[in-house]
Amino acid sequence: MDTKELIQEWFRKQVGGGLVLPNGWFGRPYDNIHQLSGLLEGDETLSLSLDEEQLTLSFEGALRVDATHEELVFEGFRSLRFDWREYGSNRPHTDCFDSGVVKIVAPPSS
Repeated sequence: MDTKELIQEWFRKQVGGGLVLPNGWFGRPYDNIHQLSGLLEGDETLSLSLDEEQLTLSFEGALRVDATHEELVFEGFRSLRFDWREYGSNRPHTDCFDSGVVKIVAPPSS
């Protein structure tokens, strides 16, 4: 199964998940359940959109993606650009990371 299929399959089996960035949870743990709304894959690039493109994770580098029932894990990237808009006001933000691990974690009850 290729990376794109792996991600799509995980989201099909889950209602979505909380987002953990290299610097910690995006929001309070398990408070938000983000859903896949877009996925683009290229040579050493992957762009993942969540919540109708409210959140966009753009990975570059030799990304490794692994999936368990509980979480989807992204690691080994050279860079990550995280573009997000505040819920309610749509005020834009961008955070950049040059290493680390990103996880999408299923809610405890799933």
